[in-house]
Amino acid sequence: MLRVIASRSARAAKEYYGQSLKREDYYTEGQEIRGEWQGVAAEKLGLSGLVTQSAFEALCENRRPGTGERLTQRNKGNRIVGYDFNFHCPKSVSVVYEFTRDERILEAFKHSVNQTMREIEAEIKTRVRTKGANENRVTGNMVWTEFVHFTARPVKGLPETIGGNGLSSRADGQRVGAGRGAATGPG
Repeated sequence: MLRVIASRSARAAKEYYGQSLKREDYYTEGQEIRGEWQGVAAEKLGLSGLVTQSAFEALCENRRPGTGERLTQRNKGNRIVGYDFNFHCPKSVSVVYEFTRDERILEAFKHSVNQTMREIEAEIKTRVRTKGANENRVTGNMVWTEFVHFTARPVKGLPETIGGNGLSSRADGQRVGAGRGAATGPG
């Protein structure tokens, strides 16, 4: 199942990261896989490997991680910061994984989520409202973070992937904003 939720403020997105994505109890028992940067726009922004809170928060604040450079023209307090894509595997798959710990199941789940996000990335759009234009243009690039959690359901060992902050940049790479995907409509 895929659930998509708009992050409507930098404060809310940062709180979500701090409270839900990077909770210490997720890592102390070795149950979770640390978040990783994904997508073409992540590469363009120089983001790779493990997600850091400072880089995540910089994006939420409309700043380029590392330089602090502003990413978009608009910086409204109530702007859509990004989208939270939650992928939940069927309970039957979760139960089989819990009892067998067959890593092929986890790899298949992660692969399917990655392929879906790559398809969304290929169709992601940015809103254009300059010089009389009023349209959404395909950019074909996006940055997202991938966190795999096993504690989303009451029984441990049940995978869920959260791909947060679906952000996209113009074809020339000069502006980044909350992407508009086919899955969510032109928002």
